Amino acid sequence: MNTGRWAAEGSARTPLGKASTGVGLFWFGRLHAAAAASFCHTGASGATARRQLLTRRCSKVAATQRRLREDSSMSRDLLKVLMWCCGLLAVASANATGSHAQKAHEYELHGRVVYTDDGDTFMLLDDSKTQFKIRLASIDAPETAHTKREKGRVGQPYGEKSKQHLAKLVHGRPVDLHCYEKDLRDRDVCDVRVDGTFVNAEMVESGWAWANQAAGGRYLRAKSFVQLEAEAKAAKRGVWAGRNPIEPWTWRQRCWKGGDCPQ
Repeated sequence: MNTGRWAAEGSARTPLGKASTGVGLFWFGRLHAAAAASFCHTGASGATARRQLLTRRCSKVAATQRRLREDSSMSRDLLKVLMWCCGLLAVASANATGSHAQKAHEYELHGRVVYTDDGDTFMLLDDSKTQFKIRLASIDAPETAHTKREKGRVGQPYGEKSKQHLAKLVHGRPVDLHCYEKDLRDRDVCDVRVDGTFVNAEMVESGWAWANQAAGGRYLRAKSFVQLEAEAKAAKRGVWAGRNPIEPWTWRQRCWKGGDCPQ
């Protein structure tokens, strides 16, 4: 058996250096460790020294392959952990980016209220004489009649009183607004403050508007308004002095779209 020639061929095929490739230096090339060990013990019938040398080499190969299998398993586990960590980082980064992007689109307005449309909408005139139609964020006030614009859009009970209450707070006065977006009707959706009063909250607290929980609370940025509404209801303030007041979003669906307008 010319082990020298085989070893030389193995060296030509496999570069030296890494344990994962050093197996090719042995005369049996890429044989499985168990098969290689069996061949060494049964086929090495020469001198005792040569048999012992081959046996040692077989043992080293078996140990190397065991280590490679263990390393491979550890590598897979490590890869899973790294991928999991990267996933968490990606989610956190997306949330942070989304939050920053949302805030980047928020903006401030300042001006004087020149017209009140209903209990949650008014017209603002800024210092450059530009008009903005403002929708108070996080609230929904009882609807006033819109029959001039569209037939059948009758007003809700307390709609006019809600409008009057908002006008009393803001009409003709300078106001500061923190705005979030424009809605589908091109109105600026804003938090409104005048002389330190948070107008959105005051409308709910006084009972002249609901915390806007339409569409599952999608438009409710100020969650504390739910508690303000509950307190106004318990004290029977504003619309809560009446019997079974109907939420504006229900009124629009039932009356304006469905034609069922309770009196």
